[in-house]
Parts: sequence; C-alpha cells; structure tokens
Amino acid sequence: GVSSAVYLGDDVTDANAFRELRRMEASGEVRAATIIVLSKEIPDDIKSTAEFFVCSVDEVLKFFKWLLE
Repeated sequence: GVSSAVYLGDDVTDANAFRELRRMEASGEVRAATIIVLSKEIPDDIKSTAEFFVCSVDEVLKFFKWLLE
C-alpha cells in the first residue's frame, strides 16, 4: 500500500483530499504533505485545509526541484 503522499491542489474541490489525507496522517495510516496553490479565488476556509502553501504555479516547479535535490 501507499505509505506516503504529497498532494498539491489549486481549487475548492481539492479541500476534501486535503482533509482526508490529514485525517489519514493523524491516524498513522500514511505520511502526507498537503499543499495548496494560492489564488484570489480560493476562500479562506479552504486555504486552511492544507498544511502548506505555495503562492503560484511557478512555485510548484520550485517545490518539485527542491524535493528532488
């Protein structure tokens, strides 16, 4: 099975995945990182469902480069 996950999302529909992964991490099922790509369209309550954030799509690329180092 899956032991770890990194999930990036950029809209309201990703909030359910963020919540579920955080629940799974809290119960010890997986190690997970949830990351939201911020934009003006995303409501504040959705922003808080992810553990981390990046400010733009360009920062997603920077994140993956950092992760692979």
